[in-house]
This record gives sequence, structure tokens and C-alpha cells, in this order.
Amino acid sequence: MFIIASSLFWLYISHVLLLLIVIVVQNALNELFCTIQNNTVLSHKKIPYVVHMESICKKLCNIPTYEDMQIAILLPEMINEAGRILDDLKLSHTTHSKDFLCAFIIYKFPNSVLGDTDIGENSDILDYATRIVTPPHSNKDVLRLSIVNFIYHFKKWKTDDRKIIIYHLFEEYHQLSVDILNTNDREKQLIMRKCQTELLDTAKLVGGSELVEEIIGYKAVIASNANFQNEYDKAYWVTLKESYDSSDYVKCIEIITFINNVLVSFGPNTDAIENASSIMISYLENNNCGFLNIKTWALTIFDYIKTVHSPKHDMELESFKRDIHIKEIYLPTVIKNVFGMIKHIIHDFEEIRRKINNP
Repeated sequence: MFIIASSLFWLYISHVLLLLIVIVVQNALNELFCTIQNNTVLSHKKIPYVVHMESICKKLCNIPTYEDMQIAILLPEMINEAGRILDDLKLSHTTHSKDFLCAFIIYKFPNSVLGDTDIGENSDILDYATRIVTPPHSNKDVLRLSIVNFIYHFKKWKTDDRKIIIYHLFEEYHQLSVDILNTNDREKQLIMRKCQTELLDTAKLVGGSELVEEIIGYKAVIASNANFQNEYDKAYWVTLKESYDSSDYVKCIEIITFINNVLVSFGPNTDAIENASSIMISYLENNNCGFLNIKTWALTIFDYIKTVHSPKHDMELESFKRDIHIKEIYLPTVIKNVFGMIKHIIHDFEEIRRKINNP
């Protein structure tokens, strides 16, 4: 009887233990199921910066033209969304939204922005832009590193490119000054001056008003003293006098045009001498060579020369002005005196350049 009771007791205990094990296992399974379910839900709930990245990629990568892309990346809503990505990645303090968005336009239209993408620096920029734009974007560290590398190379490229642009703006502007000097065709001069104005408009976009002032203020010596001396000799004063005395003013017109072009090349604020030269040439073209016309032109030219030449030449210049007031005005002599003063300016420029190049 005791054995039967003992067996029943242990059977009861085994059933209880089995029941407890079943309950524990079931609870564990339920907990595991809940964890898996929660993780699944979380996996579908995307990280904020990923949502914004996918949104920007979808909007920008479907734009068909470079021009439309340029407009799109400057839209306020696009800049704001890019800013939220940079905030989430802790990059907003070092990276501007507009620079970041340039990765998309470079990715979509690399040749339009960079030119030759086989060049080392250009290739690096395109590589990092591709890493930024191409999904997946779930790895935060990888995306962050790609952006940092892209911005570094992109800013370096922008700086180098800006220097090249500024150099060419300087070169083209002052080459036009030389071309203006070397032609007597007034229509060509007007076209070239218009080109200079357009170059200055571009310079303002690149470097603001300071760059424009720097380009205009640069005193390029556009003719060497030797070249100017050749022109001076070529004038052949005897021939000039003979043609002038016979009322043939063609040579005088050519030289006055040359003088005007040289003086204009020295710097800004030349409206007065340009107007005076234009009026004087118009008079000569109409065979009108009155003393008053010559006097007005000559004094305007001498007044401008005084603003650009060395003060050591002031006494000579004032003597020429005094002659105009007290002596008979003779245009060939006035032109020769103007030539002499311009020779001084060019000589002084060359001396300054020589000292700079050979300190």
C-alpha cells in the first residue's frame, strides 16, 4: 500500500513539473515572438536621415536636364531637407546644404560640372558623390564618411577652379585692352568694350565688386617703351606737319585715336578723354580744325595724364599747358607733346615692373 501511494505521489510531482516546464517554454516562446515582431516593426520604421535621403534621391535623380537640376537644388524646401540630413549626421556645423546637394548634380551630370572625369581630382569627387547618392543609406558611418570626403575634395576643386577663372578674367580683360589699342576701327572698339563689360559682370558673380575693382585697377603695361617709340617714330613728324598744313587730317585722326586708346588702357574714369577725343576726331573728319577745339581736347588730355603720371613730370606738363594758353596752337606740336608725356608714363611703368621682377 505504501509503495502504491509513493508511486502516485511521484507521478503527481512529475505531472506538475511537466506542466511548469510547458508554461515556462510557452512564455519564452511568446517573449521571443514578441521580440521578433517588435524588431520587424522597428525595421520598417526607417531612421529619419534615411527617409530624407530617399526622398531627395527620388526627387533629384529623376530630373532630366542639367538646367532643371540647377534650379531644383536651390529650392528652399530642398535645402531644408538637406539640412535635416546633415543635422541627423552631426555634419551641419561643417557642411553647407548647398555643397552637399552638389553631390547629386555631379552624380547625375558629371561632365557638365567637372568636365573631364578621368582627371584625378575630378574622379575622386565623382566617386564620393556616387557613394552618397547610391543606396543603401542605412549605414550611418559610411554615409557620413562619404559626405566628409566629398566636401573636402569639392571645396578644394572649387578653390582651384575659382583661381583659374579669375586668372582668365584678368587675362581676357587686359588682352582686350591691347586689342583696342591696336585698332583704329571704332566699331571693333565698341564691340571689344562691350566684351570687357560682360567680363566684369562675370567677375562680379565670381568675386563680387572687389574683384571687379581689382581687374579694372590693374595697370597692365600694354605697350613696351620700344614699341611705343616705334609708333612715335612712325608718326614721322615732318610728314604729319605737311599733311596737316595741306588740310589732310587723316594722320592726325589716326594718332589721336592711338593716344585715346593708350590712355584708356591705363585705368578707369576715362569718359572725359574719350568724349574729348571723339569730338576732336569728329571735327577733323569734317575738316574743322579750330584752335578752340584743339585747346579743349589738349587740356582734357593733359589733365587726365596728370592724374596717372609721376609728379616728377608735373613741371613739364604744366609748361605744355601754359604754351596752349599763351602761344599759337598748332595741332602737330600739341600731339607731339602729348606723345612725350605718354612716353614718360610707359617708361615709369616699365621701371616699376623691372624693380618688382628684379628686387
